[in-house]
Formats: sequence, C-alpha cells, structure tokens
Amino acid sequence: MIKNYLSKKFPYIEFVYRKVLNFILYFQYLFLIYNKNRIYNKICVIAKQNKRKIRIAFLVNENEKWCCQSLYDKLKRSNHFSPMIFLTSLLDKNEEKYKKNVEFFKRNCGEIQIVYDAKAKKFESLRKYSPDIVIYQQPWNIAKKQNLFSIRSFALAIYIPYSFANKYELVNKKLLDFHYILFREYISHNYIYEEYKKKGYKKNNLKVVGYPKLEQYLDDENSEKKYVIYAPHHSIEENTIKLGTFNWNGKFILEYAKKHPEFNWIFKPHPFCKRTFLRAKIFRNEKELNDYYDEWSKIGIVYDKGNYIALFKQSKCLITDCGSFLTEFLPSKSPVINLKRTDSLPLSELTQTIAKSYYKVYNIEELKKSFYDVLEKDIDTKKEERLKLIKDLNLITNASDNIIKDLEGAFYK
Repeated sequence: MIKNYLSKKFPYIEFVYRKVLNFILYFQYLFLIYNKNRIYNKICVIAKQNKRKIRIAFLVNENEKWCCQSLYDKLKRSNHFSPMIFLTSLLDKNEEKYKKNVEFFKRNCGEIQIVYDAKAKKFESLRKYSPDIVIYQQPWNIAKKQNLFSIRSFALAIYIPYSFANKYELVNKKLLDFHYILFREYISHNYIYEEYKKKGYKKNNLKVVGYPKLEQYLDDENSEKKYVIYAPHHSIEENTIKLGTFNWNGKFILEYAKKHPEFNWIFKPHPFCKRTFLRAKIFRNEKELNDYYDEWSKIGIVYDKGNYIALFKQSKCLITDCGSFLTEFLPSKSPVINLKRTDSLPLSELTQTIAKSYYKVYNIEELKKSFYDVLEKDIDTKKEERLKLIKDLNLITNASDNIIKDLEGAFYK
C-alpha cells in the first residue's frame, strides 16, 4: 500500500532506489572479487613454500546427499591436501535427522568437526577452524554464519552439487550470487555446462570433472540383481519443481509390494518426504505417516542414508519420480519405471535424453502394465537403448582424480 502510494506520488523514487541498490551490489561484488584473489594468492604461497597441507573443509548437513566419499578418501591420502568434515544442521534444526548425520559421518569419515551446537541450536563460525577452502553440499538452507559471505575473508568456496544433473539452481535467480562468488563449481557433464552457458552464465569458474558418486560403478563386478527400489520424490506441491507423484501411486505401490514378496523391496524416500506428505495432507496425521513407513519395514528395507550406489548396482528395477536418480541409476544397466505427471518443470537436457530409455507411467493402469511386463515377466525392450547411452554419454569417470588434479594445477603449478 505505502509502496504503491509513494510510487504514484513520486514516480522517480523506485528508479532512484534501484540505481542505488545496483551501485551498492556492484561495489560489494568488487569487494568479493578482491577478497577471492587475496585468499587465492595466500593459498598459493602456502603451497609454494610447502609450509603445510592446504586445509579443505566439506560443509555437510544431510548424509543422504553425500556424494564425495571417494574424493574425501583420496584427499586424505594426498601429499598436498588435508580434508575435514564440518558437520552442521539445516536451518530447520531437526534433532533426529542431525543425530543420524553425526552417526553416518563418523562411521564413514572417522573424525569430524561439529560446527552446530545441538543443545543451544546455534551455528558456529567456521573462521576459528581456519580452513583454506570450504566445499558446499548445496546452495540453500545454509546458516548465515556459515554461508559464502561469512567465509569470504579467510577461505575460498567450492561447490560440488549433490545431484548429477540439477539445472533448477541456475533458473532460480536468488541463487546466482552463490554461483558467482564460487572459486570453482565442479560440473558433472558437458550437457550441464552447456545449459549454464545457454542461460547466460559467463563466469569461468565452471569445471567439467564428472560426478564423484558414480565412481563406485568403476568396480565392474557382476552384482546380483536382487532388489526392487521404490524411491519417491517430495516435490508434490505447487510451489516446487513438481516431480513428485506419491499422491496417486504411493499407497498402491505399497499394496503391490505386499502382494509380491518374491521381490526384495527397498523403500528409499527423499529425506523431505515425511514433512511434505504431512503438509500436503496425504496422511491425516504423523501416526498414519509413520505407519506407512513401518509397513515397508515389515516387507523390505527402509533405506534413508547416503552411499546408495551399491544398492543401485544390485537392483533389478528402480521405481521413481526423482530426476537425479534417472541419471545415477543408468550405469546399473537395469530398467526404471519412471513415475510422471504432466505439469512438472522440465528436466535438464541430459536427464530428458536418458529418460527416453525408461518406462514412463502417468496413471495406475499404466503402472500396473509396467509392473506386469518389467517385474513379473522380465520384459525389457529398452535395454539395448540404455546400453548404448551408457557408452555414448561417458557418465562414469574418475571425477575425484579430476578434481584433485584441477586443485593441484590451481595452487601448485
């Protein structure tokens, strides 16, 4: 009301406001660039004089999204870098989820540095631990004391996306500042790189290296194909990317699984599913929701952790509406029943290419037919198409080696 009144009374006020704001943002950006160069030079001196190893901190807040285990392990063996796990919390400060994260990262990475006080529900500044580089897991839900602006005076920022082919970050203009401030953003594939460029991204901080999580597929052992995985996405609401289809198939798939105990079932929901399903009133209350999860645990495995590629390698089929899994599952060579809806935001060009080799279903009747053909009769008419894609797309690379090589080139040469 007041803004509209002032705009009408003083028509130039909004124009002046925008000019002043742009002026401030421009100088803030110059300041960030100056700081980035200063810190980069400082790290080069450390490398040149060989005073100590370069300290690299992984700022993590969800174990389900952990994609850098191989990179972390190789950095630990490196002569040049010293990796650390900085465990924090999402801004929602979910205590149960935080405890699971502590257990996961201690088990998989050994010693970790906790930078969130769970009792006081407060976030610590990263400055006191003096990292040279901070690797971010995702651009959102980062506490103010730990975001890119908070480390700008003492560390460089790197981003390794937790999913293989997610283009939505760039579409959301609120996140452009995040991308521009980064020293490096490690991209999983040339397809993704080209999408950034098509959207007008002009910074030279993108590097195509591959996706560290897929390195597990390099171990080309013949895994027994014994699991059927149901992995629903959370995005069923209108203000999301609208990939989620649980509202029309979630309960049906559970009932089908109960009737077919001959398959080894795994229920792998997105970590946000519980919260979203309650908010969308798919379940009347928390008890009904928990009962649904418990029903899955009676007939199979409920898997809510990261490091799931080993399960993918042992799966005979994936049932999902999750965009990133469409790419991550491809090297398993097994089929995907891709749960669809007509109003989703478009997936990346790479994901759309891969999705053509899967079995798309938009309703229960199509789902029943796919279950009968793919699961019960083992009919997989698109297998050769997938095998060709695996060869042509070159998804499986030594991404961790590529990242380390790039960092060594940046600071030691």
